[in-house]
Amino acid sequence: MRTLIIAILVVCHTQAEEHAVTRHHLPGPIHQHHTHPADNESAFALSATLGYDSRYVTEGRDNLDGDGILHGAVEASFKDFLFMVWYGESLQNSYNELNLIVEYGFKIWEFDCYVGYNHLRFPDDGEHDHEVGAGLSYDDLPLGLGASADWYYSFENNGSFFEFALVRPFEICEWFQIEPGIVLGVNDGYVPDGHQGANHIAASLAATFPVNECFEWNAYASYSWSIDANPLFRPGDDGLEDFFFAGISSTYSF
Repeated sequence: MRTLIIAILVVCHTQAEEHAVTRHHLPGPIHQHHTHPADNESAFALSATLGYDSRYVTEGRDNLDGDGILHGAVEASFKDFLFMVWYGESLQNSYNELNLIVEYGFKIWEFDCYVGYNHLRFPDDGEHDHEVGAGLSYDDLPLGLGASADWYYSFENNGSFFEFALVRPFEICEWFQIEPGIVLGVNDGYVPDGHQGANHIAASLAATFPVNECFEWNAYASYSWSIDANPLFRPGDDGLEDFFFAGISSTYSF
């Protein structure tokens, strides 16, 4: 019986590792709400980003067991549409991922909203997924706070994930801005073998260093706390732990 129990636990742990890199959203502590050109002077915008994250964290999970991920993106927007090609690859782990994203942004009263589609490919594994998502944000709360809510749905896993965030931007000077924030993640089948409901809370501090009108540096540090993680009976909760992570990136706008 003891041998059987050990064998079952080994199988569960193996399944958790297999699932841990087949469902993803873009990494970072808080979902990034894109600014569409309708809010700017020009109807067209193009930018390129290169960054590194100390851990690949999505849905509150350390997906690569402490390994970091190098990632780059090209983002183009025209009027209210945004198109992005995002690619990430681990330098320590045999893992890579490609995201092809299109979003449409619009306003409802004072809320900035978007709907989007994401096609995910995992070249090393030969797998793929399709996601749809939507979100809204509001920046005029008391004390200068901004709030956002995001939802995305995986067709492969037939489930959703929700993120609710509060942020407070501070412009220290023209060349330095910071934004502390906190986010709550809720799993509703997006991680099918993880527990349902409140998933994690993460606190973060993001900083932006504009060098000139075209180039800027971005960095963040975050700590994530798991909620009701149970990897022994829920293999999808493997990686759902308490941990620190950080990232840095540079963006050039053409």
